[in-house]
Amino acid sequence: MFIIDDSNIVRYIFLGEVRFLSPFRNGVAYLRIVKPEKWTLRERATQIFSYPFNPPSPRVLALTGFLLSIVMGVVSYIPEGDWERVLIYGVGVGVFVFAVPMFISSYLLYSVGKIRSPIFSLSRSLAFCLIFVAVWEFLFFAGAFISGILNIPDLSLIATFFGAAFIFALCLVILITISTFGIPLSVLLSSILPLTGITFLAIIVGNLKTTFLVPWLVTFIVAAFILAIPNFVAFHIIEKPIKRRLGVSGYELIRGFFLEWILKDSQKIDSVTDKFGEKASLPALLVAFRSKKNHKLKGLIFSSFIHYGPFKGAGSSALPRLLAQKIEEKHYTILSVTHGACTHAQNLCSARETQKAIKQILGKIKEIEFSDSATPFHRAHENEAKILSAVLGGSVIMISTRSPEITDDINLKVGLSALERAKSEMQKSGLEGDSVFLIDSHNCILDTEVLVEPNTPAAENILNAVEESIKKMGSLKKATKIRYGVSRTRFPTVYRDYGLGEQGITVNLIETWLDDEKLDVPKRFEGNHWIQRTALVVIDGNNMIIGLRDKIISRLLEEKLVDEVEVLTSDTHTVNASSIHQPDYYPVGRVINHEDLIEEIVKNTRSAIADLEEVEIGTKVFDITNIKIWTDKKLNVFFKVVEETANTLKIITLPFFICGVSLALIWLLISV
Repeated sequence: MFIIDDSNIVRYIFLGEVRFLSPFRNGVAYLRIVKPEKWTLRERATQIFSYPFNPPSPRVLALTGFLLSIVMGVVSYIPEGDWERVLIYGVGVGVFVFAVPMFISSYLLYSVGKIRSPIFSLSRSLAFCLIFVAVWEFLFFAGAFISGILNIPDLSLIATFFGAAFIFALCLVILITISTFGIPLSVLLSSILPLTGITFLAIIVGNLKTTFLVPWLVTFIVAAFILAIPNFVAFHIIEKPIKRRLGVSGYELIRGFFLEWILKDSQKIDSVTDKFGEKASLPALLVAFRSKKNHKLKGLIFSSFIHYGPFKGAGSSALPRLLAQKIEEKHYTILSVTHGACTHAQNLCSARETQKAIKQILGKIKEIEFSDSATPFHRAHENEAKILSAVLGGSVIMISTRSPEITDDINLKVGLSALERAKSEMQKSGLEGDSVFLIDSHNCILDTEVLVEPNTPAAENILNAVEESIKKMGSLKKATKIRYGVSRTRFPTVYRDYGLGEQGITVNLIETWLDDEKLDVPKRFEGNHWIQRTALVVIDGNNMIIGLRDKIISRLLEEKLVDEVEVLTSDTHTVNASSIHQPDYYPVGRVINHEDLIEEIVKNTRSAIADLEEVEIGTKVFDITNIKIWTDKKLNVFFKVVEETANTLKIITLPFFICGVSLALIWLLISV
């Protein structure tokens, strides 16, 4: 497979055929990005949070910091009323107390960061230092303003020292949390900005003498450590339960997140999660379509009870993409990856475990046995639970959805219970089939994430729908002929930020020829035959915005392209925290224009129909063994620890903050 860049058109060429034709302009696909009418609180919070990690250019930041410092310096001296003093001292303080220290500290942070913590590029170093100096400038201005009104000169100096100590403590917290500097170096780097600023202020106020310097530095250092001590106590309180119950450092986990999110380096977070993982075996499914004409693989569908998380490239997030690449390289065919019954508890612990799983999957392709055996698809309902199922090859394939009810993941225990319920019913009804598998469509979400847990009405509805589906399947006759077509549209990497992975949209079109017009399934009479065309639309993304599935299905049925259809997402988590632009994630359709997406699906469906040819079907249900996953137990412990930590922070944050601030202010009142 290779790419031809033809000015405004990029064509992916696959085995000499144009399998899809996707137009781009300046590297961006025609699928329009639509700003939601109302951002959720989480989306707004993550946008604000991402700013320091996705800043403007260093030139813009430097100019902003310089001008802001001068303005704040001048404004702070206005209450004195002496315009000559306002201009001279205001500009002097702005430039030398705020701007120059900001440049020095950001450059040193960047220089040391290149060696010890690459997170801190020049832009990010400037952005963080700009935030720190802006906080200090605000406190300096507040002190000067109140001091001028109340005519208490010492208030201005107290505010200056307090601001310096406060930004030291703030910077220290951030560096210890997200960097790999270590505590001693973090203390040193955090002190550069306030120490340099205070030094210049002492020189300016002392008319180029250092008379004030030593006592001022002592005053600052004591105040800084008074504010920093509560942070270290809080660190210990938070870290201890995480270390005790999970056996890993909470700060290593946070640092691992930032290294993967910003630098695409998953080694740190994988090494942490690998420590609390446990060995397991999880079910998986391969459905293969082989051309009768040339006996080559035409398409593959894969599903498993491995969860493709936690985010970006960590754990098993990239499994769908990596597996598709391997299969396309080795077998020259298109793979659709779908989601099984699993949650984050079934995340693989590391990229190494992902490669182990991929190796096993590739080995199972050789074991697939092909036949002409298949039934048409049919649906069973139990309240909101819907199961689309068919016998393909030697396996019963069941595809579950609860749309339009909001659903995120289905618990592994519910999935295993569904398989057991199906096998039991198959034995009772005498239904042929060597194995059974449950695929989760993963196609309906909004702002809340609703899990299907064991022993809940949602779980029981799925289990009952599975049972009803198997009962109904016994009355279905096998197809006299099976035809299959496939079409795919890929998207560039940038679309991860908008909820679409590189595997894009794949339409698998399965056509079964029927010899019984009385079969109670959706069908059509075409070319002197009763046939059923079923489209399995697989979108590489993490769930789908509520209502979009129904729009897609309605459009395909209205145009009479197919008789039955289901829309699935892969649940790839490469779209989660996909870049420093996007720390959260968007379900498919949250920011992608729906009409554009639906039109692309319609085009692919037409292409898949044109691609139809007679095939044999082979299935393989197997266990992926000896892989290390998070497990329900450890995930529950993790969330419990996070909840306990959050509750602890609620209790201690305000008292610790008030205590630190009070002690620092008392010290400053005494010493200034």
